[in-house]
Amino acid sequence: MSKFRTVIQWIGFWLLWVLVSVAGLLVDRVLFRGTFLAPGIVSMLETWIGVEGWSLRVSELLTAGILGLIDGLLLGMFQWVAIRRIIKGAFGWILATTLGLSLGLLTFWAIMILLVSGPLPVGNDMNWAFGIGLLDSVISGITLGFAQYLVMRRRVRKAEWWILTIIVTMVVTWIVRWFVNPAASFFAFGAISGIVMAILGALGAEASDDLSDELRPVSASIPASQIET
Repeated sequence: MSKFRTVIQWIGFWLLWVLVSVAGLLVDRVLFRGTFLAPGIVSMLETWIGVEGWSLRVSELLTAGILGLIDGLLLGMFQWVAIRRIIKGAFGWILATTLGLSLGLLTFWAIMILLVSGPLPVGNDMNWAFGIGLLDSVISGITLGFAQYLVMRRRVRKAEWWILTIIVTMVVTWIVRWFVNPAASFFAFGAISGIVMAILGALGAEASDDLSDELRPVSASIPASQIET
């Protein structure tokens, strides 16, 4: 297979990654966050735990954790369609994405509870909301990137770069969402992370049968009897 065809194949992987990432985010925002489901969870927890004093804080933390679990589950399931092409046994990706996003939201809300004793300030959103969004993006980027790195580290060379990639991706996604619109931010998330994932995959991921032999590590495509010792 020519190098040109190999490059085209990795471009195809990038396009698939963008597609499934955008689809996962859209399903989450439209069918979960944008319907009665997410508000229903919030209302149920507030009714069960209460909204007075520390009961409110506990309710906020549980809400953040549960919503993060569902956000991560949906994104992880969609991204699995692409990641399984370069990582064997990639089901761990779904779990990592689920726990990574949930832990990020939990950590973010815990910090907010420590920093803000009362309700968030009102007035000019630019004075506080943008910065809060950046903080959330960095924290979620760290937890999500590290969780996914644990799945990649023994299967993808230079996998440690994925942590920084997700942090930058989350920050850029928030900036695009703030200054442009949510739809554009979904594409930014998939496009940026997809470029790095394709590069890391090309550097030597454990490719599955869905990709050609030229995308496999050399040692994986040579019979053991032909390897010189």
